Amino acid sequence: MILQRKEQVKISRYIVGVIGGGEDVLPENYDLAYSLGGLIAKEGWVLLNGGKGGLSSKK
Repeated sequence: MILQRKEQVKISRYIVGVIGGGEDVLPENYDLAYSLGGLIAKEGWVLLNGGKGGLSSKK
């Protein structure tokens, strides 16, 4: 059985990269980074971050 698409759907999303310094992060920057991530998500954008240590390992 061969399926054919009658129309092609194009989905575009913004990818926002947020890269920080890693380990020696000031405590007040944790809440700022968390809020920024929330704003990016609220817009429906994709958040691209390091994900190893630093801010992304907190909360």
